[in-house]
Amino acid sequence: MTEASPSPLTAIIEESAESSLTAEAAQNVSDNLSTELMLAQDQLRSTTDDGEILALTASIATLRTDLKNSQLQEQTLAEQQQHQIQHQIEPTSPPLPPTPPSTTTSTNTKKKPPRLSLTPHLHLKTCDFFFGRTLGEGAYARVVHARLKSKKEDYAVKIMEKRHIKREDKVKYVMMEKRLLSSFKCPLIVSLFSSFQDDDYLYMVMTLCTGGELLNVIKVKRDENKAAGVEDVAMDLKTAQYYSAQVLRALEYLHSKGVVHRDLKPENVLLMSDGDVKVGDFGTALDLGGFFRGGGEKPSGEKEERHNR
Repeated sequence: MTEASPSPLTAIIEESAESSLTAEAAQNVSDNLSTELMLAQDQLRSTTDDGEILALTASIATLRTDLKNSQLQEQTLAEQQQHQIQHQIEPTSPPLPPTPPSTTTSTNTKKKPPRLSLTPHLHLKTCDFFFGRTLGEGAYARVVHARLKSKKEDYAVKIMEKRHIKREDKVKYVMMEKRLLSSFKCPLIVSLFSSFQDDDYLYMVMTLCTGGELLNVIKVKRDENKAAGVEDVAMDLKTAQYYSAQVLRALEYLHSKGVVHRDLKPENVLLMSDGDVKVGDFGTALDLGGFFRGGGEKPSGEKEERHNR
């Protein structure tokens, strides 16, 4: 491998002069670039040839730049498509592509994300949302990016199949997570804004953490350091201390309420766009202190509504 291959993004942008470029096409480019980047990083780790190492390092740098540009292009196109159809979209229309995740880790950012204002008592249905890509999957649920049509606000919606929950005897865990999240009042914990259900599924409308999982940030930093010849190092000490301090504050809050998370790991530590932490996934949590039974902290009072899709 002596030189970086032409960017797929460049080819598609050039083709867009003759045909309409869609957000879906840009998303495919991003996916392809991510795959190419992963393969190049794997090849770099396995080679010992100096010439190939130099070529691969240059290729990886190019791929990272192209991937960033592709994600920006994808976001711009998605916003343009949404603007065109927002006055005529029907519930059965294609889902809105999500905003690409950010891996921002700056601790000095002063700008905060806008406060979401979803009314807990709002009676919601699936047709009230545009549903985008899957953000994560667990043992009995998946989380998707969703946009509330009426307010044009973005959320993470956890979708759980009722049949599977009953078959696997997970009802008590689902109810515990719902009750705890609706009772917590802590900026370091994911908020539950509303929940509803239909004949087949349960839906929980929660905070959208656009920074993704802490695990992804750790992996990116690890790969960057490895590409630079630094082994067994992910984040710098200052960044690690910043995230650790926020997670500890979240745990202090939980333990002061008698709640044990029981599944704390980087995949369940989510990040906002400014780098702030949100602890999520309380599917296996224990309420040892009777926090919910004792009334919690002024529960949001969100209601469940049954409807036909």
